Amino acid sequence: MSIRRNQRALRTIRNLRFRQKQYNQKIDILCRDIVGAHSEFIEKLSILTFSIQFHESLLGLSDLSAILEASAEFLRLEMQNTAMAVFMLEAKGGYEIHFGGSCEKYAIEKARFENWFTSQVVHDISHSRQICKLENLLALGLQASPADLKHISIAAIPLGQIGKTMGFVLLYRSVETPFSLPELSRASAIMSPLRMALQRCAANTVISK
Repeated sequence: MSIRRNQRALRTIRNLRFRQKQYNQKIDILCRDIVGAHSEFIEKLSILTFSIQFHESLLGLSDLSAILEASAEFLRLEMQNTAMAVFMLEAKGGYEIHFGGSCEKYAIEKARFENWFTSQVVHDISHSRQICKLENLLALGLQASPADLKHISIAAIPLGQIGKTMGFVLLYRSVETPFSLPELSRASAIMSPLRMALQRCAANTVISK
C-alpha cells in the first residue's frame, strides 16, 4: 500500500515539475516579448524625437542653401563624416544636384555624379519609396565604375515615402564605415520634413518672382 502511495506521490511530483517547467518557459517567452516590445518602442520614440528636432532646426529657414546646410550639419551630428547631395526632379524630366554643406574628405564632383546618374535613374530612385543601398542603386541603373565605388559607402533615400516625391538624398562616406540599417532608418525619418522645407522654399521662390 505504501509503495503505491509513494508511486502516486512521485507521479504527482513529476507532473508538478513538468507543469512548472512549462510555466517557466511561458514566463521567459513573455518576458522576452515585453523586453523586445519595450526596446522597439524606445527606438521608435527616439526616431520620432530625432525627426521633431530636425523639423525644429529648419523652422524659419526659407533659403535653399541654408536649408541644405542645416540638414547636412544635423545629419553629420548623427552620422559622422557623412556628405550629402540632394537630387531634385525638374518638371521637364531632368534633375538638379545640390550639396548640403561641405565634407571635403569625401567630396565628389558634381560632374561625376552627373555621369553616374541618368535622368531615368534619378526618377526611378526618387519613386522607389525605399532606402536604396549600393546593390539597389546598381539594380536601378547606377553607372559608376567599380573603381569609383571601391572607396565610398553610398545610400540614397527618397524625399518622403508618402505623397509626391521631389527627388532623393544621397549620403556617402568612407567605405571603412559602411552605413548601417538603423542609421539609414533614422536618416529616412527626416526626409518628409526636409521635403516640406524644400517645397516651402520653392513656393517662396515662385512668389518672389
